[in-house]
Amino acid sequence: MDWRELIGLLATSLVFVSFMFTDIKKVRYVNIVGCILFVVYGLLIHALSVWILNGGCLFLHIYKIHQLNKSKT
Repeated sequence: MDWRELIGLLATSLVFVSFMFTDIKKVRYVNIVGCILFVVYGLLIHALSVWILNGGCLFLHIYKIHQLNKSKT
């Protein structure tokens, strides 16, 4: 198995596992790591759609966490 495919499988696993959490912040933090890995994976395999989608999701998760933190103060 190619090492790039392992990065993709790890990213997939993290995104899948993140939805098992009930705390939305934990979901988003684990998803952030998965998105970062997917961006790297997409760049490595030259898949524009993979890294653009996950790059967008990454910024959305960061924005939503910022909103959650702002609402608690």
